[in-house]
Amino acid sequence: QLKQNNTSYNPGTLEYNTQYHWRIDAWDNYGYSTTGDTWTFTTVDNSPPNIPSNPQPENSSTNIYIDSILCWDGGDPDGDNVSYDVYFGLDNDPPLVSHNQIATSYQPDMMNITTEYYWRVIAYDDQGHNSSGPLWGFKTSIYTNNPPEKPEKPSGPTSGRTGVSYSFSSSTIDSNGEPVFYMFDWDDGSTNEWVGPYDSGQTITLSHVWDEKGSYAIKVKAKDIYGGESFWSDPLQISLPKSKEQHRFWFLSFILDILSERNLNIPPFISFLSMN
Repeated sequence: QLKQNNTSYNPGTLEYNTQYHWRIDAWDNYGYSTTGDTWTFTTVDNSPPNIPSNPQPENSSTNIYIDSILCWDGGDPDGDNVSYDVYFGLDNDPPLVSHNQIATSYQPDMMNITTEYYWRVIAYDDQGHNSSGPLWGFKTSIYTNNPPEKPEKPSGPTSGRTGVSYSFSSSTIDSNGEPVFYMFDWDDGSTNEWVGPYDSGQTITLSHVWDEKGSYAIKVKAKDIYGGESFWSDPLQISLPKSKEQHRFWFLSFILDILSERNLNIPPFISFLSMN
């Protein structure tokens, strides 16, 4: 870098575990200069990714649903991109079932009841390092996970205006007593993200604003913490006619059309209103 005025310099991203040398030469307005000392530093070495931890289902747990999803915590202390190999099976040296995946979860095929399973995860960063997690195990239950019941038909207003926020409520029961998430379909091309978890049977309330007039069928569905989804609820209809402002201009246009057809003069106050 030549003849900069500020007293700092950004060299960009440097290589890991590499020695660098640098020097500063100072110049004044008269062309005199002073050569600084040559300094040296070595960058830190790249750290391997975090060891996979916090397994779900927990290690040595029992009564696990046969359609459970395997989850773990991962990441990298240097912020490097991380991918995972997942090993899963019936013995303590499980086979590879998923290679180079990004997600920190894995959905096995439907498992057998009352069966012991083993799994582990190896994490890889984009610098060539890896960290192997410990071997985990769990035993499945004789029960299957049942999705939540169909949620109650949403309750809320059945008429309103565009541009106004309206609230709607619903609830459902999960037969396994598990917490549930909810998603509303507003029938205008949009749905909310899954919200929750909420206790089974707890009433939840969400709000929405429609931009266009019309009739909309609002419905809601639920899912449990294991991903089991309910059917959509029965819909609640809401009608959104034209706003008051739209009605005002429609009425003025109607009056102006009649006066024009009859070749009558338009009163000044009506002309003024139609322009505002």
